[in-house]
Amino acid sequence: MRNRTQEKFLQISIFILTLVMIILRFLLNEKGRVNPQSWSEDFSSDFLYLKLFDFFWLTC
Repeated sequence: MRNRTQEKFLQISIFILTLVMIILRFLLNEKGRVNPQSWSEDFSSDFLYLKLFDFFWLTC
């Protein structure tokens, strides 16, 4: 029972930490970029980050 509680706590803390990291990434992002190439790079890196998060979330 204790192991299950620790696992649930870990999953919730990882989820909250991920949300905080995503919010901070957008808040601390550079505001002066207008190059369309930089926008596509941002979205591709976000997509890759979310794919990795889904993979690790499902394996827990």
